[in-house]
Amino acid sequence: MTSSSDSDSVPRVTTASTPAYVRQAKPSEIPALAAVYERAFSRDPVMNWLGGVRTLVPHHTAQDAQTRRTLAALRRFQLLMIKMAQITGLITVVVERDGTKERIAGGALWLPPGVKVDPSLLTFLRISPWQVLWRWGLGGVKRSLFDYTPNVEKILDEVFAARKLKRLDSWYLLNIAIDPDCEGKGYCSLLIRDGFKRASGKPVHLEASTPRSRDIYAHLGFEMNKEHRFGVGSVDEMGVRAKGAAAVGFPDFIMTKWETP
Repeated sequence: MTSSSDSDSVPRVTTASTPAYVRQAKPSEIPALAAVYERAFSRDPVMNWLGGVRTLVPHHTAQDAQTRRTLAALRRFQLLMIKMAQITGLITVVVERDGTKERIAGGALWLPPGVKVDPSLLTFLRISPWQVLWRWGLGGVKRSLFDYTPNVEKILDEVFAARKLKRLDSWYLLNIAIDPDCEGKGYCSLLIRDGFKRASGKPVHLEASTPRSRDIYAHLGFEMNKEHRFGVGSVDEMGVRAKGAAAVGFPDFIMTKWETP
């Protein structure tokens, strides 16, 4: 387990312009981090597609029955991803401080060089995916393990090979989320720049699921490897189930920062 203990010895990264700082997540903060991920990804095209969402969540604060079911399933999936990163990688969080109180404003899930996205059988059993399987069904498993991951890895293998590099000799920013109530404060950049320091010069790659996030990553030095469209024929541009002319699928942007400080 790579998360820090609840001690005060966790390395911190701060900025002069904000009271927030970055450190490794504490095990006790995992539920709060999962809640942040739920709110941040409530309308995300990739998550909608993976979860087989039929109706777009109107807002992360909506309380209708359909939204509650969709967000409950999403939180289960995000908790699974967080647990996997806790076991095989690294979790960092950006924390706002108000006096003696602290609030998790965002987080990033990192997989270090040599770690594959697909978990081993032991890790698979430890992260307890059963509730996700029950809520998203076999279709969600297929889309995640047999549609999404292989296509992304194929693209990355090709672009890394073109540079005579190995994809697994790099860091993977598996997921990053900022609480919607905390957007616009530079927290995404704070988390990613902290990750660059940990990368020790190795490449860092990620997928951007929206044009807005793509532009943020480009500003931080990530280069576009390829745009791949998922869900053509089954979902619309928001990843929600659709038919006919509306089922255009959604773009996913595979990006790499080739040189890190």
